[in-house]
Order: sequence, then C-alpha cells, then structure tokens
Amino acid sequence: MTIAEATLLRDRYVEKLVGMQYDSSRPDWAIKDIIICDRASAGDVYTKIFRDNLSNEEALKFFSIKDDQYDALIIAHPYPLNDGDILVESVENYVSLNQVLKVD
Repeated sequence: MTIAEATLLRDRYVEKLVGMQYDSSRPDWAIKDIIICDRASAGDVYTKIFRDNLSNEEALKFFSIKDDQYDALIIAHPYPLNDGDILVESVENYVSLNQVLKVD
C-alpha cells in the first residue's frame, strides 16, 4: 500500500489499539505503537523512533522504501524495550483476527 493509505489505516486504529495487551498468551506484551514502514524495516524503524526520539515520519528519512511497500504495522513488546524482541503485525491482519476491534 502507499504511504497515504498506510497513514489512514494507522490513524483509524492507533487510539483504539495502542496500550492494549497484544493477546492473552503474552500478558506482558502491550501494543506500544502503530508505525508506517515496510515489514522488512519495521524493527530498525521502530528502534530509530524509540532510541533517537524521532517521529515516524522523521525516522523514515533514514530508510529507502518503495512507494507501494508501506504498511501500518503494530509494534508490541514488553516494557522496558532494552535490546529485547519486538512483535510486528500488520494492522489489517490483527483486526481481521480480532473482529471485535473493527472500526467503521
């Protein structure tokens, strides 16, 4: 999807999802953010945002992503992040698996 489409999707769900527990099997993993980027760069983009205190848009300037490769991606991890793992999931997939969260 384009950056504009991904941004609309992020804006549609960010307030509803950020702060929620990712799922019941990971009680210490909260949804921390929804970022715009491609899946391959998600970990690096989020690390740039988190460590350098940048906005998503500012962090994207350090990456080369094709115009049609953007996605709205959920980032979940336990607190504090440190150098631990993060979970990356597309908003579309997460919402389809959790029908109750659909926003019209």
